[in-house]
Amino acid sequence: KYSHIREYVNNISVKLGMPEWLTELDRSLRDREVLNIIYPVGDPIFINIYKAPGIEPSYVAIEPKLSDRERDLLEKIQKKIVKIATESLYTKDFEELKETLEGLYDKVVTIGKRSLFNNQKIVLRNREEYEKLKYFLIRERLGFGKLEPLIRDPYIEDIHTLGVGPLWIVHRIFGTLKTNIEFVSDDELNKYVIKYSEIVERPVSEARPISDAILPDGSRVNFIFGKDISLHGSSFTIRKFTTRPLSITQLIYYGTFSPEEAAYLWLAIEHGMNIFVIGET
Repeated sequence: KYSHIREYVNNISVKLGMPEWLTELDRSLRDREVLNIIYPVGDPIFINIYKAPGIEPSYVAIEPKLSDRERDLLEKIQKKIVKIATESLYTKDFEELKETLEGLYDKVVTIGKRSLFNNQKIVLRNREEYEKLKYFLIRERLGFGKLEPLIRDPYIEDIHTLGVGPLWIVHRIFGTLKTNIEFVSDDELNKYVIKYSEIVERPVSEARPISDAILPDGSRVNFIFGKDISLHGSSFTIRKFTTRPLSITQLIYYGTFSPEEAAYLWLAIEHGMNIFVIGET
């Protein structure tokens, strides 16, 4: 269905062998010394995690790539949509906004050849190009840009970057991993931080270089802008939340605390005692 995942699997198989396809991950995977897995996080994005003796553990987000021609097409599509967009976009409901944007997209593009009925539309080569450009349109307008794979991945707890370079994540199973997603310049990183801090209505600037906010999915984010207070330049940290809260029994199983400590907290809460949690996040 997706040429980008087929091409990636062919390439990685030459280097590391055929990856193992999984739809769910469990904590037993962390004990493997050699690992090469791929799992989906929502079409058309897939994640490859691999590690082996002598090879640095890596997290690779696999998503379509735009050619120069497709970048130009996407720019034209966005400009055309702006011209014809008359629908009300006041709603903050993601699904409604997505449906409206997809409708506008279909109004300005066509697959194949122009006809008398669609001679004003932008012509796309085939269905694959149609789906690819629609993905990037949604990703850039309603999603999180190049962070989209990381935001979608339910196994990520933390996303952070400190200046220009690769993003790092804390994975629920594999711990801290370097990703293949990176900011290549201060200008690119600054634009990203400004754009997304404005989207969550906590804009950063030289006058207000630090901002804390809540993302639409409930995740917490901290933005730092510029080099005035950060030697490495702009940065951000996103603390994601699991869709299913951890239970007390899971926390005991993970070794977060002992059964006795859990029982003590249980009794304290049950009897309305005051509890202070002190220290860093």
